[in-house]
Amino acid sequence: MTTPDDPTDFEGHQPQDVPADVPDAEAADTPRPGAHGEDSSDERGDTPVADEDTLAEKAVPEEVTPEEVTPEEVVVDEAVLDQEGTEEAVVLEEFALDEGPEDVADVEVGAAPVEGAAKWAWRLSLGLMILATVVAGLLAARQVAGPVGDVAVEITDFAADVGTGAWDQWVEWGATLQGVATEIPERQIEAQRQLAGSDSLLLIVVDDAGRGLSFGLLTNADEADATLSLLPPSLFAILPGYGDFNLSDAMIFEGPELASLTVSNVLGIRIDETVVIGPGQLAGSLDDPIQVDLPIPLIVDQGNGSQVVVAQAGPQLRAPDQAETIMVTAGIGTELEWMQRQAAVWDGFLAAIGSDPDVAPRLGALTIDPQAVTGALAASAASAPNVTLLPVSRVAVAGADEGFKVDAAAAADFVVERMPHVILRAGERPRVEILNGNGRVGTTRAVAESLVRRGFRVINTDNADNFDFDTSLVISQGRENRVFADEVLGILGTGDIQLELRAPSGVVDLSIIVGHDIPAGEG
Repeated sequence: MTTPDDPTDFEGHQPQDVPADVPDAEAADTPRPGAHGEDSSDERGDTPVADEDTLAEKAVPEEVTPEEVTPEEVVVDEAVLDQEGTEEAVVLEEFALDEGPEDVADVEVGAAPVEGAAKWAWRLSLGLMILATVVAGLLAARQVAGPVGDVAVEITDFAADVGTGAWDQWVEWGATLQGVATEIPERQIEAQRQLAGSDSLLLIVVDDAGRGLSFGLLTNADEADATLSLLPPSLFAILPGYGDFNLSDAMIFEGPELASLTVSNVLGIRIDETVVIGPGQLAGSLDDPIQVDLPIPLIVDQGNGSQVVVAQAGPQLRAPDQAETIMVTAGIGTELEWMQRQAAVWDGFLAAIGSDPDVAPRLGALTIDPQAVTGALAASAASAPNVTLLPVSRVAVAGADEGFKVDAAAAADFVVERMPHVILRAGERPRVEILNGNGRVGTTRAVAESLVRRGFRVINTDNADNFDFDTSLVISQGRENRVFADEVLGILGTGDIQLELRAPSGVVDLSIIVGHDIPAGEG
């Protein structure tokens, strides 16, 4: 496995879901849906490499409004590959999306329509006006009244002008509705944030190369103690669209968006804002020394066989530059010992935010929403947050000195106890694998973001066994997961549902094969 010691090793890295015919890329071996274990990981040597221009593109989930799913009357037999890669005939119950309105291109603009066309136009107009009312009512309840008004106007205009450019108007309306669907998660999160009086910030300290050195999740709510939970930089987790890597790699591969999405996926929580603190910015936000009580000293190897003590253990007032040095320097010892020193610096830093009103705005200025971040930092610091380490266990990693994993059950208990106000979905999250079935770069990344933000847990992203899936498939692993399949189909806005009844996976609840009907986040 490639280790994060040399940032140049990661130049040009791209998501796993790459087709074999993409220039300078090689698709990874593809398992059948449900074949991956939760702790499975791809061989690092099989990870495809793309050019830098491709990597610069950010995946933006393509989300549209759910359409009604109706079961067909026929049960069909489909040949699928089992987990060993052999062909096996299984009985699948297949469901398809409604086809939508009939094509109205045959109605001539300006000509007197025939009686049948007139009846059709009148019925379509009436139906669409009713639909506009229903859509407005439903989405208004989701606090999206502004965009909904625009959608209702689009639908009504279409109904009134169905005889003139109707099909073009239908396409335009569909695009508008898709835009509204994209905004719904943000509005739901904002509504939840305001209702609960809660905030969640991901604080990331990076080095000159952009690699994450310290990851702290700061959560706060009214009538609850604030908590800063530290995550190991070498925490191994699914990076949606990339596979199993460590958390610091997310900053190299893509940046804070991928790091935030990864933490959300690991813990099942919402993250409101991400604050990236670069070299010198932590010290630059402080005017005065801060109190830092180091549990163990910071000792650095000089490289010539000698060692030097950079910071003694115990409580001391540390100058801003020294406090930042302690934060970003691993020193001699284990990563957990480094994180203990980081926790001591964070504790002193948050105390400084509480006592000096100028510190929080300086960090807020590093973000796209300075006011929200400044307010969240100040509110959290005022409640004297508890600084703790996320419960992790060591794992052996080839080519790395140290690595950590989060146990899903332990993480769920930790979140319920420490930060219940930012949980995305109550109860156990549905487990999902997402497979690229269209050969486009960035396909699984975009879909994964849509699902993670709605409380699904992505445990694998990879390539399907081929890239010829015209229609996306949402495969329910057993009848009991059908309700989750319906929910996913509504999020995607396209595709078919199939039930795997003969040999459902015990590892995942849903397998999603992304077809050509879903755009990729390629630009």
